[in-house]
Amino acid sequence: MSLRYSGAFAFLFSIPLLFAFAGAGAALATVIAVPLVLIGAEFLWPAREAPVSVDIGQLFRILAIFYIPCQLAVTLWAAFIVARVDTSALAFVSLALATGITMGVFGMLVAHEMIHSRDRVENTLGVLMLTGMSYRHFRIAHVHGHHRYAATPRDPATARKGESYYAFLPRTLAGQFTDAWRFEAGRCQRAGSGILANRVFRDLLVMLALYALLWAALGQRAVAFLAIESAVAIMALELFNYVAHYGLVRAPDEAFTDRHSWNASHPVGNALLFNMGRHSDHHRRAAAPYQTLQPVANTPELPAGYAGSMLMALIPPLWRRVMDRRVGELRAQPAE
Repeated sequence: MSLRYSGAFAFLFSIPLLFAFAGAGAALATVIAVPLVLIGAEFLWPAREAPVSVDIGQLFRILAIFYIPCQLAVTLWAAFIVARVDTSALAFVSLALATGITMGVFGMLVAHEMIHSRDRVENTLGVLMLTGMSYRHFRIAHVHGHHRYAATPRDPATARKGESYYAFLPRTLAGQFTDAWRFEAGRCQRAGSGILANRVFRDLLVMLALYALLWAALGQRAVAFLAIESAVAIMALELFNYVAHYGLVRAPDEAFTDRHSWNASHPVGNALLFNMGRHSDHHRRAAAPYQTLQPVANTPELPAGYAGSMLMALIPPLWRRVMDRRVGELRAQPAE
């Protein structure tokens, strides 16, 4: 049962295998395969309520935990490859895009799982994965900001009706960093601590040290690789955020409910994405293990699953034509 969630490893390990056996640009096949396979899985298997595992055994957790060193190892391997003077521009681009896509989709999903964990070791693993995409402050903005303010104007990670992904992206990047900094500044002030206790400030120091170390050890090409790979991963993550609550709004005095998250009920797609589509239940039980997330009846359903909807969101006129009507219908329904 747990092995149904192991598909992410196939995409990840395809990167070095394609590079080794098919040449410099072959890793671009991974970039193409990730959305095509995910969308294909969502279209070929109709949306339905798949069996839910109540097992919280170790193998489920091991899969998520083990993915983290694997993703970081492939990313470091790619940095070594692109640092060589004989590495072509095609190899550089293909490896940066492929590692960025796998980091931003599968790596981010397991990091998300870990930062919600109540276990300190798992939290640390989640932060390590976020370090690999230069986005450490996300854990603070997401846990302490998004989960409190989702579907309100106060949340920079909630996309507004009519707002394109391209307008949402700079707004959410600035807003989440600002939210994380404000949260940490307030926490430090209440504790009487100085700026060195501010985790966002420490995150900046860690990332500065990492980039400096990478420059000293491998050179500027490796630094550029990490920056581009991180940018791709962050854009993929924020594309999910854009879709996840698009246009859903709750009144100032209204509690967050199941109707304030978009869901997807495609069983194979959810298996490949660690049950990401059961989004309403995640907001109900943020620390619940991914394999135990439940499908919730009568919740907003995305028109093409998460992968298909994320691809659709890259074409704003198409996205708005499909989604704005659905948002309007949901807003017209009385709050329960």
